[in-house]
Amino acid sequence: MNRALLLATLCLAAPSCGGGDGGDPASPPDDRDPDPYPYPSGKVFFQSPPVELDRIIIYESLGLLAPDPETHGGFHHQDIGAAEPTIAVLAPADGQILGIGNRPFRGRDDYWLVLKMSTTISVKYGHIGRIADPVLTESGPIGAETQVRVPVTAGQVIGFVSPLSALDLAISDTDLRLSWYYPEDIGIDDRWAADIFDHYRDPVRQEILDLTIRQFPPRGGKVDYDVRETLSGAWYLQGTNRDELRNGFSFAYDHIHGERMKIFDGLAWIDQHIGPGSQSLWTFWVKGNGPKPETVNVGSGRLTYEAFPAFPPWRTITPTEWVLWDTTGVESTPVTTTYLVEMLAPETVRLEKFDGRTADEVTDFTSNARVYVRKP
Repeated sequence: MNRALLLATLCLAAPSCGGGDGGDPASPPDDRDPDPYPYPSGKVFFQSPPVELDRIIIYESLGLLAPDPETHGGFHHQDIGAAEPTIAVLAPADGQILGIGNRPFRGRDDYWLVLKMSTTISVKYGHIGRIADPVLTESGPIGAETQVRVPVTAGQVIGFVSPLSALDLAISDTDLRLSWYYPEDIGIDDRWAADIFDHYRDPVRQEILDLTIRQFPPRGGKVDYDVRETLSGAWYLQGTNRDELRNGFSFAYDHIHGERMKIFDGLAWIDQHIGPGSQSLWTFWVKGNGPKPETVNVGSGRLTYEAFPAFPPWRTITPTEWVLWDTTGVESTPVTTTYLVEMLAPETVRLEKFDGRTADEVTDFTSNARVYVRKP
């Protein structure tokens, strides 16, 4: 499954998907005594992989633009389309399950699950097709969003991957300080998104690296592209709600082909999205791969970005062999659209999309120009 569909259908964890505080799933339930579990303090390294790695095809790094980068990665597996879930989901370290929920997808159970491993570290799983019986025995009935306290040990089977989707995994480390422009507007589940490889040691770390399709550093992906007083990062249509996908726009980099500058255009998604596999209609690569957005500021004046549909992340050789898409000759790709861009103020940008034109054919803004801000 193309994980671009996550934007519309596959939310990793409750209670919210995207911006706004949905509450911290690692917090103890309000109607109970303070959590007595003896969590270790600070950073911990995980002893177990999060899933049976011999059943995984690739690991997809975090950072898919939406317009804020997705803060979870995905384990694509061999069970897609299977009648029943069979690939075990594992607790990566000792800790407690504090939240479980079921949001059925395509007529089948689709669970999310949150574990807390230390005073600062929690992990979230999405797209579990079945919860393990020992966990259900401890948790009791599960609704759309259920707070629980179920102790687990490293390597314990806690569920089985949904046959409908990749297994999503997000790691949250509240000691991290990422460069979100307005962190208070980032969902509290996502604000401290950590690189999976910062929490594993060899040999498990190397086993996951061997499955990782992204070859550009950091191999685990990147989410914090906001750079103050520059073009880099996420923007929102002035006077609108940032939580609506159509209102977002990003200047950042591809989450798999990490060397390539990428544009996400929410309005293009709304206007042109026609179904599965159509990510190329609303994310673009830039001819010449610049000017780099982190170098563009108010003093840069008007700039043009010639763009074309982003290349796919990978190519399928066989059902169990996927390889990074070959980008040789990318600069010869025909331009399909040109963006005229001007930073009007440190937190305001004007832009216009000119389909079917090259930079030489764009002279000035028209009444179709849009104004985007950091905080709508």
